[in-house]
Amino acid sequence: MTEQKVKKRGWVKNAAIIFLSVMLVLTFFSNTIMNHSLPEAAVEYVHSGTIAAKIRGNGTVSANESFEVKSEQTREVLSVPIKVGDEVEVGDTLLYFADAESEQIKSAEDELDALVLAYKKAILSAESSGDFTLDERRIEQAQATLNKAKTERDKNIVSDKELANAKSGIQQGEMNISNQEELIARLTEQLGSDSTDLQKAKDTLNTTMLIYGGHYNRLVEETDDWMTRNGVISDKEQNKERAVYMAALIERYKMRLEQDDDNAVMYSLEMQPFVESKNEEALDDTGKAQLLAKMLVAPRTVDAQFMREMIKAYEAVLPAQKAVEAAKGASELTAAKDKLSELKRKQTQLQTTYDNLNEKRELWKSSDSAVTSAQNELESQIFALAEKKIQSGIENSTQALDIEAQKKQVDKKSAALAELRSGGEGAAIESAVNGIVKTVDITAGNTAESGSTIMTIEVPDRGYGISIPVTIEQSKNVKVGDAAEVTNNYWGSNITATLVGVKSDPQNPSTGKMLHFRLEGDVESGSQLGISIGERGVNYESIVPNSAIRTDNNGDFVLAVTTKNSAFSNRYIAQRVDIKVLAKDDVNSAVSGGLSYNDFVITTSTKPIESGMQVRLPD
Repeated sequence: MTEQKVKKRGWVKNAAIIFLSVMLVLTFFSNTIMNHSLPEAAVEYVHSGTIAAKIRGNGTVSANESFEVKSEQTREVLSVPIKVGDEVEVGDTLLYFADAESEQIKSAEDELDALVLAYKKAILSAESSGDFTLDERRIEQAQATLNKAKTERDKNIVSDKELANAKSGIQQGEMNISNQEELIARLTEQLGSDSTDLQKAKDTLNTTMLIYGGHYNRLVEETDDWMTRNGVISDKEQNKERAVYMAALIERYKMRLEQDDDNAVMYSLEMQPFVESKNEEALDDTGKAQLLAKMLVAPRTVDAQFMREMIKAYEAVLPAQKAVEAAKGASELTAAKDKLSELKRKQTQLQTTYDNLNEKRELWKSSDSAVTSAQNELESQIFALAEKKIQSGIENSTQALDIEAQKKQVDKKSAALAELRSGGEGAAIESAVNGIVKTVDITAGNTAESGSTIMTIEVPDRGYGISIPVTIEQSKNVKVGDAAEVTNNYWGSNITATLVGVKSDPQNPSTGKMLHFRLEGDVESGSQLGISIGERGVNYESIVPNSAIRTDNNGDFVLAVTTKNSAFSNRYIAQRVDIKVLAKDDVNSAVSGGLSYNDFVITTSTKPIESGMQVRLPD
């Protein structure tokens, strides 16, 4: 009994010792165990120093100088011989105007006639001494001559549009003739030298089908059945595919008859080798080569006589069918030749029409010269009479002044009409600069309005530039002449950028500036580039790594590490400190807020950290 009690007390004693030992270990090593579960945080000191911040921005490359080509008159454009991207030199033709339309000239003439009539009435009604009957007679004769010249000229009115349409018709006709000749060449090659009458060929085919049609139709059905069951075609009327496989089937029949010439033949039909060897050209035409492997048919028992009849029908009907096709080809060739003759006949008519229009245009031009001469003669006679009357008594009168003013109007309108007759001020526009065409804002057939920009030419000799917006504070830390870096020059060419100007930002004049850079190197207008330029260095008391700065809805902050002492070890707690970023470069940021020199700030961590959490520092 005593021994049993002693054993029991021994077990209790041992358990107590083990429990106390575990508790002691946990007490002394609790911090160590807990530390392994805490996020590990990398930290750096807050320090003072210099920040040279980078200003970054993106912009579009543009030429430093662009020349706008403008039309000085409202006039229809005949053609534009240049396109965007073309290099042009001084004197190169950029645009051709259409000749002044006869209707435009007629309108200007009507205006001049009205002015001349008013002027003539003023002269004839002017009171003066002397007999001017002969002068007035000359004026009437000159007027009659002018009217007659206009009538003769207007019989030959031809517009630029009429000529252009006629010329376009000829060009289209030439293309149609060329296409038809190519068609005839193809049909001739396909037909060869042998051709038969279509009706005769059809009669032959009909006779053949009367004799062999039943077996031939059976052959078609057999072929279609095999093709459909093996997924070769979905439409049984695709004759090209059927012809390929029918030929292969006949070859298979012939081979089986040579091997087993008896009443019944058991065979397994695999048509691929026959189609490949006998109908390669047809296969190329139909594009069904990839489906040949599917033409495997299960063994079947077929009557040998049936095979012979099929072969006989195939060999009889096939030539008759080919004869019909050949005859059709001959018919198509004849029709094609007839169409070519008709096209050539129409082309002759088109050419005659164009020639007649050109002839009328030349007659109009010569007749217009006669109109101009008659107009000048009429004006000369009127001017002469006016001069005589002024000298004979109305020289200093109000009437003389009115007549002089009317004469100036007539002179001005006459000059405008003469300019219109000559094609206007420049029948073409020439380049005034050397450069590259960047925009073309007019096309042939449209009207260029007076004063409108019709194209833009960049002048590469003046260089290229780029501009980026910045704040006023940023602009104070750079100066003209500073070098900048092109940051996204992906194509690898060497481009340099230099600050050449700092101006107000037209979009934000009160808060912003625009930095203008000169670019040198392989640049192209319209491309997008990134620009980076460094500010002058400034000293700051608190500088932290960029990786330490965090942002949420309340603004920027860092997590600083504070230390709490305990009986066994120190504890490190992350605490939020709100800051304001004053400046930054690629690595560090200058900040203001509740940080002191040599404070620890967390840069990275193995787990997400929030303010108030305990962390562990690297060993």
